[in-house]
Amino acid sequence: MNNRQGRLKALGILCFLLLFASPAFDQQPTIRVKAIEIQGQRRVEESTIRFYIGTRVGDPFSVSRLRDDIKKIYDLGFFRDVKVDVDSFEGGLRVVFIVEEEPTVAAVRITGNSEVKDEDLREKTTVAVQSILNPDTITETVQNMRSLYQQEGYYFVRVESIVEETTANQVNVEFRITEGQKVTIVDIDFEGNQTFSDKKLKRRIQTKERWFLSFLTESDIYREDQILTDTLRLQAFYQDEGYLRVQVGEPRIEEDRAKNELQLVIPIQEGAQYSVGSLRAEGDDIFSAEEIQSRLTLEAGETYVRSSLQRDIVDLTELYAARGHPFADVIPTTDVDDEAREVHILITPRKGRRVFVGQVVIRGNDFTRDKIVRRQVRLQEGALYDGQQLQNTRRRINNLGFFEEVKIETKRGASEDLLDVDIELKEKPTGAVSGGLGFSSQAKLIIFGEIRETNLFGRGQALALRLSTSAIDTTGSLSFTEPSFFDTNFSFFATAFAQSEEFEGFDRDRLGGGTGFGRSFGENIFGRLLYQLEFNDIFNLEDNVILDIEDQEGETTTSSIFSSLVRDTTDNRFRPTKGAISTVRGQVAGRAYGSDNNFYSIILEHRQFFPLLTKRVIFMGRGQIGYTDGFGGDELPVFERLFLGGSRTVRGFDFREVGPKDDEGRPIGGSASLLFNFELQFPFAAGFRAVAFFDTGQIYEQSGIYNLGELRESAGVGIRVLTPLGPVSLDWGYKLDRQSEEDASELHFAIGRQF
Repeated sequence: MNNRQGRLKALGILCFLLLFASPAFDQQPTIRVKAIEIQGQRRVEESTIRFYIGTRVGDPFSVSRLRDDIKKIYDLGFFRDVKVDVDSFEGGLRVVFIVEEEPTVAAVRITGNSEVKDEDLREKTTVAVQSILNPDTITETVQNMRSLYQQEGYYFVRVESIVEETTANQVNVEFRITEGQKVTIVDIDFEGNQTFSDKKLKRRIQTKERWFLSFLTESDIYREDQILTDTLRLQAFYQDEGYLRVQVGEPRIEEDRAKNELQLVIPIQEGAQYSVGSLRAEGDDIFSAEEIQSRLTLEAGETYVRSSLQRDIVDLTELYAARGHPFADVIPTTDVDDEAREVHILITPRKGRRVFVGQVVIRGNDFTRDKIVRRQVRLQEGALYDGQQLQNTRRRINNLGFFEEVKIETKRGASEDLLDVDIELKEKPTGAVSGGLGFSSQAKLIIFGEIRETNLFGRGQALALRLSTSAIDTTGSLSFTEPSFFDTNFSFFATAFAQSEEFEGFDRDRLGGGTGFGRSFGENIFGRLLYQLEFNDIFNLEDNVILDIEDQEGETTTSSIFSSLVRDTTDNRFRPTKGAISTVRGQVAGRAYGSDNNFYSIILEHRQFFPLLTKRVIFMGRGQIGYTDGFGGDELPVFERLFLGGSRTVRGFDFREVGPKDDEGRPIGGSASLLFNFELQFPFAAGFRAVAFFDTGQIYEQSGIYNLGELRESAGVGIRVLTPLGPVSLDWGYKLDRQSEEDASELHFAIGRQF
């Protein structure tokens, strides 16, 4: 008997009681309830049922209240039938609720699944063993399982629930799954779009049509929540183009079960485009109206871009926070004139109270010493609060690389004008023993290994031992860095290295080391000065090598000073998405401090990062110019010449392949270099990026001559993976100006920061 039938039966028993409600009995004495009994329950506590019953002993008998009681008992979901008996008792009435409990679930089985694991499906199951059977939880489980399958691309999956009665009022529940084939979206169409093409709108959403790399991104799978988000993206895009009244309707799904394909149709009503009418701002004692208005990117007469106004409000709020007013509220008031299709804007700032920094509390750094983190904090206790310095603090702590999570919150301090800063950290392992294999056409098999600790004893010090070997190079190095020498703004570093390297035409052994200091200048500039001493041995000269290489055969000592200055404004040290890195590097070796060789070099480099397409694509541009030469009558040592080609310079060319060559076709390097790299990065999964690149560069043998017409060019694709070893890159580059006896392309593998 279902719930509806049971309820009707119970109410039928009460029909005779309606007599008490008829006018003929208006003058009769009030009949009261003298007793209430519950019968039939086994697992449900009687007190639970009584809690939901409104009828009480001593109350006047009420048919309507009894009807409500029956409904409440049914709504508990524990009973399949409820009856009511009413009889005389001690001068009143006795009300007996007779319930029949739903059966309990003895077992839950899942059958028919092969593409989704049992444990994943059971996480979506709300029907529990030994619980009372509830049709609502069965329906919920079926919906949960269908949603899980659809997230995996099985849009046409069927999930059936089968309830099998056993003995002793128990049932087995089976969820029988018919998975079907994986279904993809083959076509996305738009209806009603007049201003923007389908192609442009498709670039604004995450859901994509099926293409040959869909198996990597799975963006062609129907996901209801993602499609809902896509409609909001489309609406925001139109509003950013001035279409304030745009309406993006609910997407329509057209199914082709025979081909296991879906077509997505998104209806759009664009409406009219609006422009900015008047644009005014009010001032205060912090910023004048003119200062506020000068910060706005919107201008009267231009297309009204809602996101630009929102960014302006955020920027203005941050300006107030930088002046000690973190609770400032910048209010934009918009008045939409539908007839003129204009939006009139008034900016009203409310600065709030002035606030100072209270306590700065650091938690979660169980291994890392407190002072290591506190060095990165740019807010001083008792100083005027600065919102920009709070962001700088977050970025600097993240760039340490010691923490998996960095959470910074502000809360009220000991008084209203104090704001405490609470820094919550979650540490991650900073030591690693790693190794791997790589390959290049010239170096052949590359074997490398590293033992590294970037937070030695929790002091923030870095110690690393690196070894690598290949057909042309064997290198070992040991390095140490102290980021705050004797708790000052200076850093100290030392390194030792040994290398055996094979050039085209000769071999070189190299042994040496160096030590130096670095210092930060302001927030984004870092300088370094290093002294290095190394011993070089040129040997195994091949026949017919050029004369100046023959003259340099044997052992020499190079004593040199390195210096560098770096300005880094990127948002992330390990995976930048915006900002720039500008670098100046120089080296001078001379007899004045014990060198056999006199030479100098200088390299200028600039890298710029831009987010594109709502930050889904990152553009990186790099330019580098280098120059080196001997002085004092000395030739430039052959091992100090500049070379290009390989994974970090011009991809598609082998190591040192770009530049002048001798009569035997062997690279000989040069005195000047010019290099440009352009790269588009496409994040498609956590820790993964696909890239497309164009590289061009050249080595010039005659110093001071930079001929753009001689640049070599390549293009290609690659992938980046963020691993505990650091960024791993795999690139395939193709020569766009291939010359005779050159391979058409090269495959490059590298670990570490690419550029």
